[in-house]
Amino acid sequence: MRLNIFGMIDRNNRYDGFSTTENITVDKVVDFLDRLSFRIKKNTFVVLDNARVHRCKLMAELRAIWDEDCFFSSCFHTRHI
Repeated sequence: MRLNIFGMIDRNNRYDGFSTTENITVDKVVDFLDRLSFRIKKNTFVVLDNARVHRCKLMAELRAIWDEDCFFSSCFHTRHI
């Protein structure tokens, strides 16, 4: 069995996220980020790696909405050396 974990850590090292034995789908990531966007009170920097769910059309559309609500996000592209 494989455990998948998705979450955020704030500057005080507090974790907020979820884990599942199922695949982490774009719907699960969007649901988590959408709920998070209503709870944040300060500018937030979100680092997304190059995973398929982070690059899909739905995420791109929603990132534009979250940015309008001061939910700042950025894509982090990893390099393998």
